Amino acid sequence: MRQSVFIRAAVTILAAALPLYAHKPIEVPWDQLCQRTADHEIGIKVVTGETVYGYCVQVDASVVVTDDDNDRRFLVKRSDLIRIRMYPTRHSLRDWAETVGEYLGAGFHSAVGLILIPVTLVAGAVIFPYCAVIDLRAVLIGSTEIRPK
Repeated sequence: MRQSVFIRAAVTILAAALPLYAHKPIEVPWDQLCQRTADHEIGIKVVTGETVYGYCVQVDASVVVTDDDNDRRFLVKRSDLIRIRMYPTRHSLRDWAETVGEYLGAGFHSAVGLILIPVTLVAGAVIFPYCAVIDLRAVLIGSTEIRPK
């Protein structure tokens, strides 16, 4: 009986956290493109058919500068771009696992470990469902089109 109540509550919370999204394009003033896409990877499709992926670094009157994970910079002229898509980049579960790993590693090398290890494991068990919902939400939302004004 308790399991079915727990499952119903979990499904209700998940359903509330994952509303249906219409994926409407977001209109953003050109000079605020980097501010609105901060911490999100963007994909810029250009006239040649190629798509440049990276993070918005700088925007001026006619050029957007993106930076990818390999520290390569790309300059894209405003006149050459066809579409900009913004992708969610939250990886809560991975970040959570790295943090727990750091705390557990520190706990094994110190006298405070007797307290630190159990507290870390309990906190991790409590935080895990929330991280899973955040990551699932990011996957279900997918990318969002950005339309510069």
